[in-house]
Amino acid sequence: MKRLTYISRFGRELSAAEIDEIAATSITNNQRDGLTGMLFCFRQVFYQILEGDEEKLDKCYARILGDPRHKDIFCLGIEENISERLYPEWSMKTVNLDLDSGSTIDPVKRILDALLRNHQILKAYTPTPILDAIQAGKDPRALTVRPEEKIILFSDLFSSTTLTEVFPAAEVNRLLDIYYGASIDSILGMGGTVSKLTGDGLMAYFPASLADRALEAVLHTIKRLKEEREMAAHADILRFLFAGFGITAGKVLVGNIGTISRLDYTLLGDAVNSAARLEGLTRRMIGGKQYAVVFDQNFQQKIQEFPTRKLGRVMVKGKSQPIDLYAPDRPDVILPELASQLKEKIMAR
Repeated sequence: MKRLTYISRFGRELSAAEIDEIAATSITNNQRDGLTGMLFCFRQVFYQILEGDEEKLDKCYARILGDPRHKDIFCLGIEENISERLYPEWSMKTVNLDLDSGSTIDPVKRILDALLRNHQILKAYTPTPILDAIQAGKDPRALTVRPEEKIILFSDLFSSTTLTEVFPAAEVNRLLDIYYGASIDSILGMGGTVSKLTGDGLMAYFPASLADRALEAVLHTIKRLKEEREMAAHADILRFLFAGFGITAGKVLVGNIGTISRLDYTLLGDAVNSAARLEGLTRRMIGGKQYAVVFDQNFQQKIQEFPTRKLGRVMVKGKSQPIDLYAPDRPDVILPELASQLKEKIMAR
């Protein structure tokens, strides 16, 4: 048998009567499937424990994952190969803590509140694939390294060191919030995954089939950064909000690396290094211009919806031969400020 514990937010506000209806349906279904457990409801959040036959429990959890009355589902724990049930008498014992009060109930409410806060913190810091595995009721430590083809994206702010030297920390933090907000929203909205933040940049990846969406995410971010610059006052730090983007496609190793005491879910391979080095080329003049986004032939060959232009052949660190360099064939990716000029303007502001 198997035991599963999860929490989820209400998909919409539910009345006490609707919660009672959910409980009644759960009892009927669980009696049919031989499942038992408990359900707590508190402040628009479900806390549930299910136990029983593994296959039937997995099917029940799959129904919960697809139920619009649940959102932000997070699996707190799984116990496999259990021999005894904790709640053999309860097909589904339901307790609505919003309707209960008293000295014995208050500590339970505090514990559940703390659990929800810690879950929200964990969600903010945990890589999406790890959260997905936990949500699906799997042990993320079992995500072994495997080869996959991915689109790799690197981004970095221009002159971030100079900005930290010239502007107060609060202003730099405001600029970072806007940069990360624009970048992460665009990447996630187009089906990408943010792998890590680097302090003044990020690494992200997309499925190999989403080349056009990856480029669209970058173009949307560039547009949002431009809008922020144009709205900024003369002395505002946001006047200097420029970032570069490098993209490639290729085979990488995806999965957990490290030891049992410290694991990191990441990507490894030449494509990762290439994307980082391509991003560095956005600091250089190429054909008399400087581009906010550049990519190599591996990525260019996957693009179908956007016209591109070849910028020439350039040497990239780590490569023995020059590579063909490309950019979108559109004026909004040409930077109005050269990297060297930007640093001087920040110092003179």
